[in-house]
Amino acid sequence: MPTNLLALNEDVLITLISYLDPPTARRLSYTARWIHPIAKHRALQSVTLHTVNNTIKFCTYMLDAMSHRIPALHELRLHCLILSAYELGTHVTDDKEESYAEAALLLTDILRQATSLRVFAMNSAQAWMVYEPQMVDALASITTLQEIDLELVGSYTSDFINKMRSSPRKLTFRRTKRARGRLHLDPQLRLPSVESLQVYDPDNLPEPPQLAQAFPSTRRLDIRRTRSFCGFQPYQPDDVDTAAWSTLERVRGSVHSFVKWRNMAAVHLLQLVGPLSSVIPRPSWHGRALAGIRRGEVAYSAAAPVVDNFQPVALILELDMSTEPKNLNELVGVSKRLRYLAVAIHDKDRQASFANWWVSKSLLPPMLLLASLY
Repeated sequence: MPTNLLALNEDVLITLISYLDPPTARRLSYTARWIHPIAKHRALQSVTLHTVNNTIKFCTYMLDAMSHRIPALHELRLHCLILSAYELGTHVTDDKEESYAEAALLLTDILRQATSLRVFAMNSAQAWMVYEPQMVDALASITTLQEIDLELVGSYTSDFINKMRSSPRKLTFRRTKRARGRLHLDPQLRLPSVESLQVYDPDNLPEPPQLAQAFPSTRRLDIRRTRSFCGFQPYQPDDVDTAAWSTLERVRGSVHSFVKWRNMAAVHLLQLVGPLSSVIPRPSWHGRALAGIRRGEVAYSAAAPVVDNFQPVALILELDMSTEPKNLNELVGVSKRLRYLAVAIHDKDRQASFANWWVSKSLLPPMLLLASLY
């Protein structure tokens, strides 16, 4: 027997609409007056904004006389490019600066009342806070944040992290080529709630020992330098940082991110991002091109100390097998705990060579192999 959606009681409607994603709920809210307030509430739970103009419109709407709107906000993502002449050394027109300042002021008013906000992502975070410094305290006063993703760090974002009253379980720090600032963590800062930490391009972020001290309970770490690897140069013992990060279980990153870091505890999973080559990279780009080595490639020999450092049970690699995998035995065999190996092979013509190597490896312990082609 057909049932009219409008004939359902409010509790049933709320249950049904809770299964919709916010954009679908927003479209449903336009269909009927009875459904509108229920669906609109669901639509406001997760909001993503891509332009400053839309941010101004959204904030103006949320700050209207309807008191239920802001508490409904659970996830807010701001993927807007904000230019700050002060922080970035970039020329910004007066009209744009006025627009940025207006958006930052309205956004700060939203954050002061966002008592249910759980997920917060902000591109150009430092620049936003330059235009409205009170945003630092507004963000820091929120106690419900579970996931925080900040791009473009600096002095204001440092203040926010150091003053933060939330106990997030996931933190992500990103940096762009536009940035000049650094993230400085208070030596007394301890956030044991953080289980997942992502640090992209950590050149201007704290080194692993400081990160381990500030986030001592991290289980999943993704740490990556975005610049290309220009050849492996062994570091002297005095240059290597030691971090006793005993809680780490899953570590992901480029070889270049780990060459100066000695961790004192083994991990379960290590994933090396970026292709490994069986040919030793040459120092010049011209020499690398002549050798058939792509930009950013790293030799097996450079990755071996990293695998030895973490002693993983499971290892994920990307291989660009320019020649026969003569040195792969040393790389894979360096971890005495290794039992699972996943390999992505960039060159499909080398699949047979890798298969022959796998069959012939008699000195390595039994392992489960997962191979894929790019």
